[in-house]
Amino acid sequence: MIRQLYRVLGPEGSRPLNRLLVLQCAAAVLQGVAFALLVPVLRALLGPAPDDVWPWLTAFVGCAIAHAVLQGAAVSGGFTVGSQLSRVLHQRMADQALRLPLGWFDAGRTAEFSRLAGQNVIQVMSTPAHLLRPFISSLLTPATLVAATFFFDVRTALVLLVCAPVLFAVQAASGAVMRRLDLGRDAAIGESA
Repeated sequence: MIRQLYRVLGPEGSRPLNRLLVLQCAAAVLQGVAFALLVPVLRALLGPAPDDVWPWLTAFVGCAIAHAVLQGAAVSGGFTVGSQLSRVLHQRMADQALRLPLGWFDAGRTAEFSRLAGQNVIQVMSTPAHLLRPFISSLLTPATLVAATFFFDVRTALVLLVCAPVLFAVQAASGAVMRRLDLGRDAAIGESA
């Protein structure tokens, strides 16, 4: 997906995409660290000396605030990259449409081209803002969480590590179901257009 975005955007669009990827990766790592900091926060709060929570709570709040700031910048950057993507795709479609003979535009192809230029470009345009972040977060946040938890509690980190394959299997199964449902929806939309 990321390689295709680079290919579509070309050299002029790679700079905002690079910035977006850095922001999203940093936000995902900070989110994983914040989740891992919950271990010492809860240990201090529920332990014999609850006043020991303040340094851990400060670190947790700092990570959460930094994550929110980076995530906000990443969301804005996602919309910027998405608008560039829309502009590039519409320009390429217009260039291609100018090369086609007028006879090519019968009723079926006109509807298909209209759907392609409208709904499909909007779906592709939403990729940087709405699909890239969950993709990056689903990989980096758990990996960071497990790695950071090793510093606080090895037993908890090992439990997380053992549960990871089960979670990945559930994610893969749900992704397969979503792909099948999306294909059926796309076929119905194509038929109605």
